[in-house]
Amino acid sequence: MNIVKEQAGNSSVQLKVNIVESDYKDLVRKELNKVRNQIQMPGFRKGHAPQGLVQKMYGQSIMIDEVNKLLQERVGQFLEDEKMDILGHPFPAENTPPIDFDKDVDFNFTIDVIFAPKADLGFLKTMPTTYYTIKITDKLIDEQVASYRQRFGGMEETKGKIKEKDYLRCDYQSVGNPDFSGTTFFYIDEKMHPGSEKFIGHKFGDTIEVDVEEAAGDDLSKAGNLLNLSAEEQNEAKGVFKFTINEVKRRKDAPLNQSLFEKGFPNKEISTEAEFRNAIAEMHAKVLSETVDIWFFNTNFEQILDKAHLEYDDNMLRRYINHQRRVDHDKEHHHDKDGHCEDVSDQEYENIKKGTSWELIQAKIMEECDIKVDKEDLRRSAKEKVCRYFGLDPNLPDDQLNYIFDIVDNLMKEQDQLKELFQAAVDKKITQALKEHTKMTIKEVTWEEFVKIAEAKKEPVKKATKTGESKKAVAETEEKPKTPRKRKKADDKPSANKE
Repeated sequence: MNIVKEQAGNSSVQLKVNIVESDYKDLVRKELNKVRNQIQMPGFRKGHAPQGLVQKMYGQSIMIDEVNKLLQERVGQFLEDEKMDILGHPFPAENTPPIDFDKDVDFNFTIDVIFAPKADLGFLKTMPTTYYTIKITDKLIDEQVASYRQRFGGMEETKGKIKEKDYLRCDYQSVGNPDFSGTTFFYIDEKMHPGSEKFIGHKFGDTIEVDVEEAAGDDLSKAGNLLNLSAEEQNEAKGVFKFTINEVKRRKDAPLNQSLFEKGFPNKEISTEAEFRNAIAEMHAKVLSETVDIWFFNTNFEQILDKAHLEYDDNMLRRYINHQRRVDHDKEHHHDKDGHCEDVSDQEYENIKKGTSWELIQAKIMEECDIKVDKEDLRRSAKEKVCRYFGLDPNLPDDQLNYIFDIVDNLMKEQDQLKELFQAAVDKKITQALKEHTKMTIKEVTWEEFVKIAEAKKEPVKKATKTGESKKAVAETEEKPKTPRKRKKADDKPSANKE
């Protein structure tokens, strides 16, 4: 077997690979013997089918497999020996003549290999960035005190007029189908329970009618929310229903006392309102800094891409992406060559190229800043994700969050989730690296001022309504585009497919 490297340009090389019969003949014979020993043919004992018959039935497919494996292994080893930093996989060169496995015993392959563009990040140390620290105002603390009092307060029955956020228990009956009836529980929230706002102003014992379909508007999936129906029963939520209010409960704020201090911060010694407010300020500062961190990362993402200016051979990269599309399409459609597979559009190509650039830049930042992600980092990401989902504060001590750790453990077992958790951990560490390795100016602003700044830069943010509610305090940005990943050299796999 012979491999010759020919320089095709600054961004790629072409490999001429010659495989002769002696390279794979023994490998094919060995595999044929394995097959012969394993198959059971009518009229022959197991392992005693005639060699010629086995060769006729399986010889060519085994030969193609062995040639393909040989090609992958040797090209992969060649790239590793040459220390080539490549993008994606090696793939067939343009206008490559088809391989005729029916007639030929020696095979010639021409393979294109794309170099990964070099990311020079020398500009980072002089790149101007701005980081905003949020001033914790009395207004913010007052909001959080109110949140704590509501969270740790109780419920009390009321016979007065119903208000927003009250909890109701009602008997219901369909006006059009009297046999469809039951009992429901809900709280007054127009978005979560469309139609519930119609109960405001009524009181215990009243009967009102609500058209649940009309209340749901465009989102008919929410028509059954007021009736507390399961997904399977949602199609029964049609037309007008009669509701009789049997119970009304209202949240009662917890008093501002020692009991509230201990429930809110069980691991801190707090005995006064002033100490309670200081603890809230410290906790809320962490939440807001996480919000600013995400905004800081997303804002500088574009600036770094522009300054790095990675260059590609667009024609070569487009061919590679289209080739991979056809390979994936053939697998999905069981190698139906007549199936239509569209080439990548201009917009898709630009998105892929942008995503590819960021992956290369990210890898370079991790290398230069010695960033590593270990199991504890992944677990921390999983914990934060679960806390965001349930509106919890991930900074709470573990003994207050132990009931979520089964969910965290399950996330750590799912491969797709691990990729997401890894990326979240990397993003946090890269954010810290950008703070340390760019020319950063720190400015203190109020939350309202920060929101205006973010909106002006087209990176809007949402304010957390309570400490730890991170899912409402993240930057609303577009997802980074998916990319052809940079491959480890030994994993690159060209294929020798029969045309």
